[in-house]
Amino acid sequence: METKQRREELLKLLQMDIKPMSANNIAERFGVSRQIIVGDIALLRAAGHDILATQSGYILNKSDQEDEDADKDSYILACRHDKGLLEAELYTIVDNGGILVNVSVDHPMFGSIVQPLDIRSRFDADAFLSKVAVTGASLLSSLADGAHLHTIRCANPDAYRRILSGLRELGILYTK
Repeated sequence: METKQRREELLKLLQMDIKPMSANNIAERFGVSRQIIVGDIALLRAAGHDILATQSGYILNKSDQEDEDADKDSYILACRHDKGLLEAELYTIVDNGGILVNVSVDHPMFGSIVQPLDIRSRFDADAFLSKVAVTGASLLSSLADGAHLHTIRCANPDAYRRILSGLRELGILYTK
């Protein structure tokens, strides 16, 4: 398969899928290396396609997904903790009816750094935690001494209040 055709097929694959796909899985499907797929994704992004890299893999940022969550209210939470409270933070948000949309930090040199997460359940949270454990990667919040922001979506204000209460109990909500 030629490079141009592979990229077209890759884009079609992302348009059809509603769940993120890892570069390894995509590479297997096309019979190429993971690095080739990472390069293809970069070129597709440069061509104007809104492809997100999440902890679970690549996904096309579709307006359908935004429509699905349109009835949910968005909130921004300021949090601060070390890696030891990550699981409790994620579970508190999803168990109380929240969707963790992203995480962001303010970096003194690079400004705001935002990473999409799309964590909707304990299953998603466990996948993220597993990836952190397997890779040994530092959290984005480590760039800001544990301080970070989360955009979350909740179906109603009661869910948001439950999340705030749970995070407050854990000592995770950031206050100066």
